[in-house]
Amino acid sequence: MNKTLRFSIFSIMMMLCGSMFADDVTIVAETSLTGLADNTAITVEGFTFKALKNSGGSAPTYNTAGKDARLYAKNTLTIQGGTMTKIVFNISAQGKKRLAPITASTGTIATQAAGDETVTWTGNASEVTFTVGEKANYGSEGDTKAGQLDFLSVVITGEGGSGGGGGQDDNKFTGQTVENIAAFNALDADTEARLTLKNAVVLYVNEYNNTKEIFVRDGSGAALDIY
Repeated sequence: MNKTLRFSIFSIMMMLCGSMFADDVTIVAETSLTGLADNTAITVEGFTFKALKNSGGSAPTYNTAGKDARLYAKNTLTIQGGTMTKIVFNISAQGKKRLAPITASTGTIATQAAGDETVTWTGNASEVTFTVGEKANYGSEGDTKAGQLDFLSVVITGEGGSGGGGGQDDNKFTGQTVENIAAFNALDADTEARLTLKNAVVLYVNEYNNTKEIFVRDGSGAALDIY
């Protein structure tokens, strides 16, 4: 191949097998969301988190003692990135006391109940906004207390955030990013490029002489034979 493709065979096999597989990205509040604050954007693993106080009484924050991200009644949290199909918030100890009804701008929140340890969203979106209800209906302290969404980590399932690319270091990548196989095939020889596969299928996989061959076609109609 005269062009350098910024995808490993392992990455492609994980993403493709007849149709696109989804990847899970776990974002831990203690290591990645310590800067959470009102109207402040944080980008991690290709996903951008932006919390807003709105008309709530308390502003969103990171709590050092609880090691959790905390959103209070009427706060919103917007997550933006690649195509997301599932988001799971793992609720902290404080969150279990004050868990509020959570609504989403798109997609579906799984039915909530008292004692929940997670809040789960499913859908298909590159951006979703979560709103925290006013009362702790599902928390152990009950609906006499103000609601919260406090989580230790969030697991995002999807095709990768806007800063993704097979787990590579974006700061070191200096080549081109192309959106489909047709655009990749049109590049000049010796071009270093990152290829984004969408609506892609693996037509066949063949192994011989300790070599694996993968033939992939995507939504552009073009195909790529990868060794």
